[in-house]
Amino acid sequence: MSSIRSRSLPPSTSTRSTSDAPGTADGTGGAERGRPTARQSGLPGVPPSHARKRAASEGSNEATRSAHTSRAASSTPAGTTAPALSTDRGKQDDITTAAQSVTTLAGLRASLGEVGGLDESLRARPLGVLADRIGQLPEADRTAAFSEVFAATVKLPLAAQSRLLANLAFRASDLPESAAPHEPAASPGATASGETAPSPRAQAYAKTAAAMAHVEQGGQATPHEQSDMLMGLSNSAWCLPHDQHPQEISRLLNRIDELPTGLRGAAASVLVYQLGATHADMKPIVFARAAQHIEAPDADDKLVAQIVPALAAGVHQLPGERQQPTLEALVPRIAMIKEGPARDSALFNAVLQIQYLPLTSIEDLASPARALREVVGTPGPDASESLRMADKFLTQIHAKVEQLRAQMAPSAT
Repeated sequence: MSSIRSRSLPPSTSTRSTSDAPGTADGTGGAERGRPTARQSGLPGVPPSHARKRAASEGSNEATRSAHTSRAASSTPAGTTAPALSTDRGKQDDITTAAQSVTTLAGLRASLGEVGGLDESLRARPLGVLADRIGQLPEADRTAAFSEVFAATVKLPLAAQSRLLANLAFRASDLPESAAPHEPAASPGATASGETAPSPRAQAYAKTAAAMAHVEQGGQATPHEQSDMLMGLSNSAWCLPHDQHPQEISRLLNRIDELPTGLRGAAASVLVYQLGATHADMKPIVFARAAQHIEAPDADDKLVAQIVPALAAGVHQLPGERQQPTLEALVPRIAMIKEGPARDSALFNAVLQIQYLPLTSIEDLASPARALREVVGTPGPDASESLRMADKFLTQIHAKVEQLRAQMAPSAT
């Protein structure tokens, strides 16, 4: 039986908006994430984005904290004065708007040149948009584009880097698996030792993680920004060589545990959505650690709404004997989700798991279907697409159960 995990989502959910990744569009994070990207899950009923804008005082903190380090003019080595950097927010808006339509490496480089003419306190927004555009470029150009946006990011004051780095970590998964034809397949050192160089994805992940560590060591990341950075890394940890997964994912799990409970949901849920690409030894560990967060005494409704839909989508990644009891144990948790879209998505994700459960009897199919039907009920005309689809699949499963029972019933004589 084929896995329900794939590398793409159906049209209704696969479009990656700028609120899907940290540090996007406005360059300041701007939203609570936790929704999978097109590479994270093949489940149509993926969790909705728990989008909310950060408070203005926090959303612009990079600009505020870094403004005192910006300069209106700089001196060249020859002692001449460089052109003054623009502090015109109207110009920032124009550059940001233009960046939203970048589709080529040349266009991205031209936009980066314009960003370089802005005061440092105004660069985060357009850089966030350019990071979003990396995945829209031809695949052969994405590695170079990533490197150039990364270079522009790490030139900013540390306080302005956090969410941009989070976004770049998120986008590392958009890079190719191998070097483009015009790029060397391995570094000279790697060639001499007989080893191949890491993939562009893995290299991007590693250098972004290192830059994040530098920001944190400088004490320039708030807890919300740390959460964003961990979510970005969680999205792309699968880009590392498979044998490095256990160590890196264990590190991420421990870092997530260090966050305030209410900020753990986005990164923890993204790791669960990535189970299909994760080292087999780590799958039950990631699942169990995410489940622990919703059992915490101070777990709030938002945390539950972020993590439970991911757990519902990840049941089929567990060892076979654990799938049915885990799914049935999740049903009461799903019923308790207060946020409608998250609840409906969790229901749909859970219903999808039924057809992939290891079956030893008809009851293995019927039991979880009954439990979920009690929660799904009969959707009304205004029900969400996720709830309507859950209802449809449950109806099909019920018909299948009745068909199997009829086939197994003793023939009348």
